Amino acid sequence: MTQTLAEFWQACRTALPAETEGQAYRTRQFGNNPEIARQLLELILAREKTGTFAVDWEFDSRPGERPSPGDLFVITDHAGVPGALVRITATEVVPFDQISERHVQCEGPALRAVVPWRQVHWDYWTRTLGEIGREPAADMPILYQEFELLYPAA
Repeated sequence: MTQTLAEFWQACRTALPAETEGQAYRTRQFGNNPEIARQLLELILAREKTGTFAVDWEFDSRPGERPSPGDLFVITDHAGVPGALVRITATEVVPFDQISERHVQCEGPALRAVVPWRQVHWDYWTRTLGEIGREPAADMPILYQEFELLYPAA
């Protein structure tokens, strides 16, 4: 844990004792480059982005890391600097080709329609799934996650 992360977690605990008492947290960033990570963090801080998606296969070898309702995450920028504390409020596993308009409403404004959402995520997962020996498929299981912003970095 970095000094900055420890200080951020302490600020969260001070500001939100009921939500953080006895709770652990994990860190996570969104996006695969500094610019996208910054943009997505800004959308979270503006309460424009209230959820995310992952291919559920990512958790096959580490099921204890699968996000669940109640889990706390410190969202960082690409460099690991904390930007927000969020709590997972709901999860659902949905086949890729059944992601609906309802699901994508949690995204930033540019991806709140299914067609662009599918294109962006298909392209992203095509690049990343090879790392776990998988290829994208229309019926691949997608872990849809809703979250709420609990604490923004100052």
